[in-house]
Amino acid sequence: RRQRQMCIRDRALLTVALLVVCAYIPYNRQPEKMFLRMLHRFFRQAGFLVSPPTLGLKSTMVVVRWWEKLRSRNDLLAIPDQLGTWGAMVDQRENMGDSSEQLPVLATRLHMLGHRLQELIEARRNPQGQFLVDELQGEVQDWRFKMQKIFQSLAKDPAAFNQKTIQTEMDRQLTGLEVRIKETMSKATEGQISDRDSENFYRLLGAYRGVSEAIVAYTGIAGTINWSPWYEELSLIHI
Repeated sequence: RRQRQMCIRDRALLTVALLVVCAYIPYNRQPEKMFLRMLHRFFRQAGFLVSPPTLGLKSTMVVVRWWEKLRSRNDLLAIPDQLGTWGAMVDQRENMGDSSEQLPVLATRLHMLGHRLQELIEARRNPQGQFLVDELQGEVQDWRFKMQKIFQSLAKDPAAFNQKTIQTEMDRQLTGLEVRIKETMSKATEGQISDRDSENFYRLLGAYRGVSEAIVAYTGIAGTINWSPWYEELSLIHI
């Protein structure tokens, strides 16, 4: 049994080592191509972090997922700064046209989104009352799946959503969740929900709202940029 555990550990370490190496394989270092690559990476990591937990992972995959989550959290704060650096080197006249001043704003909006996602992760760590978890699990999972799909779409196309459309969808999701929370609170019997449970759950709701508002703010800027020249002669598979 001990030998089997050592084998699993060695496989996990090898997998992590391969992921580290792959993360630093050289890429096309044209500024606009690097900007896109980092932008796609940001949204892939964001989608990974909001994805619902996967149960029944084998030991090796648990280690890999832990490492991926750690790297994703670091990327959320590091990538916006890198985008600012690469954006400053983009040939504005050739690749941006009238939207050249939007790149620094875009990086700032992503920095805000990264911080909102960090706040969400921290809010999840607070203990949640079992009654609330059981009653609202479906709505919370629905929100996470919705966010995951949005981030996956943005990882393929940075302007995948119209700001007005995404604003309507975010409002719908949050309003539905708020209604369900109030319904759940009203039907709870004495002792099922403590003041701390309520406080932590509303803090979590506030974190959801922060992420939603940051996404809306990002789409408002991304939609004003002409991305077409950036993708000329570029296959997204190699980004």
